[in-house]
Amino acid sequence: MSAEAAFDEHEFAPDVHERQGVVDRVVTFLGRRVSHHLTDSIETFEGDESEPVTRMHFSSGSLRCAIDVDDPDALMASVVRSGDVGLLDAYVRGEWRPVPELSVGSENLHIGHSETDAFVTAMRTLIRKRRDSGFESVRDTISNMLAVGGIRDRFLSKKPSGITADKEDVEAHYNRWHQLLEGDGSILGKAIQFYSCGVWDSETPSLEEANREKAVAVRERLDLRPGMHLLEIGGGYGALALDILENTDDVHITILVTASEQKEYLDVVMSQRGFGDRVKILEQDYRDHDGAGQYDRVYSMEVVEHNSWQDLQTFVDANATFLKRTTTGEIDGKVVMQAILVDDEHYERYKRADGWLKSRVFPGGNLPSRAQLVAKGFERHGMHVRSEYDMTDMYPPQLLSWMVNLLENHGEQLSPEELRWQIAYLGSCAAAFAERHVLDRLFEIEPHRQNPSFPGMRRVTG
Repeated sequence: MSAEAAFDEHEFAPDVHERQGVVDRVVTFLGRRVSHHLTDSIETFEGDESEPVTRMHFSSGSLRCAIDVDDPDALMASVVRSGDVGLLDAYVRGEWRPVPELSVGSENLHIGHSETDAFVTAMRTLIRKRRDSGFESVRDTISNMLAVGGIRDRFLSKKPSGITADKEDVEAHYNRWHQLLEGDGSILGKAIQFYSCGVWDSETPSLEEANREKAVAVRERLDLRPGMHLLEIGGGYGALALDILENTDDVHITILVTASEQKEYLDVVMSQRGFGDRVKILEQDYRDHDGAGQYDRVYSMEVVEHNSWQDLQTFVDANATFLKRTTTGEIDGKVVMQAILVDDEHYERYKRADGWLKSRVFPGGNLPSRAQLVAKGFERHGMHVRSEYDMTDMYPPQLLSWMVNLLENHGEQLSPEELRWQIAYLGSCAAAFAERHVLDRLFEIEPHRQNPSFPGMRRVTG
């Protein structure tokens, strides 16, 4: 019987369990080795409740931090086995805590909330340590040990690809956040509200101004003219569509959302603002939208990440398919897309890892690389990148502005564990962007035959 058939019949299950026990012991051993390799020093002292607490000190370049850990063996074994999922889940459960007075080097990202500030410093330090120490090679070794009889690769593809599964994933993400994202108390701000990165520089005075500049940047790249019909995939809470409708005459927008709470919210807002005759809001997955060849422009802001790596090409194909055609059948329109990316070099490793962003923030999703999105995606449709804007360094102030609003508007309503979850989400993302562990780009994509330049744009490569 083949290994695959044996897996289906569970005929080697006892062997798997026996090997799993060995793996558990090896993981604990490696956790201790990794702990000593990554830490500068480790000390144990008596905590507030006479329980022993272990303090682990880390540093990398100008960054220094310390964390207090209840059970260092359990924490490091979780990190070896599950990477940042193990690390951040343990933080949410309260099993380790950053030490504010020993956190140094990330003051430019401080917001005056001691735990958040210390957490961001700790995450930046650990990202650097993991990157520079070869830790991911150890993780790959463990992953290979767990891949008995091809189990890992089978589990990698176990997520059902399709509309129902992905709709549930996106609804879980947005409906969980709905109470924090809508209305005057939104963590996204009081004016124009984007659940994506705005445009920041050293003189940007506020979150609202960063979001306004983002809206202008997107409108410029859309290059709108009267009579155009636009498709927005994943309309969020309507900020970009509202800005377009308010600043552009005689354009119509169809907005696709998959979260019921968003649909209800947008129906009310668009009606109140008097745009009911120029906008159509559909609670519908893009794969279920019958809109081939109907749109002059297709745009989405940080939506591609909700697709699994298996479905990335499906998303790209849909964007191209929705655009109008010339009389000779060529694409006649453009795509504007903001995307959170991983570096091309690390994509294969990333897509096979069950990271915290993928499992807790974008359940069922995956961050693409530039090559996967563009070279292996849109170029299949005869499209190229006309302009590309690197917004990576703008994301930390965006995320931390959301955190300030969260603390001011909702801090007292959250349980300690809920607050730690938000700090883990926003803080770890701020650290990852600050270290360029993940990237953010705004793409303008069009057919090759169109003008390949955009005045005043900052080009990036790779």
